[in-house]
Amino acid sequence: MALKIETKNNINQIRIDGDLTIYEVADYLDTLKQTLMMDKTVELDLSGVEELDTSGLQLITAVCKQASGNGADIRFIAMSDEVDEAVHNSRLLHALGCEPKEAAS
Repeated sequence: MALKIETKNNINQIRIDGDLTIYEVADYLDTLKQTLMMDKTVELDLSGVEELDTSGLQLITAVCKQASGNGADIRFIAMSDEVDEAVHNSRLLHALGCEPKEAAS
């Protein structure tokens, strides 16, 4: 499990590798909340997520909701097949107006 956050050109880049389950979410939550307090663009790279459960999906939703609430723009720049399937099947992010879209090139 790994959570990596970098800020480049006023963009918070968040990358999560490994599992994103109930066991990891608690470890990531406070760090992500602090990062999202800034109204910067957020790029979320979930290409390294190997396992995802409903807690992980809730964390992704919370990141999206908090970023949007702070006036930040959120971009999903990559998702593993596991994440892509869960996000699209749940339609939860769509309901929040936070549908994954490609990052600007």
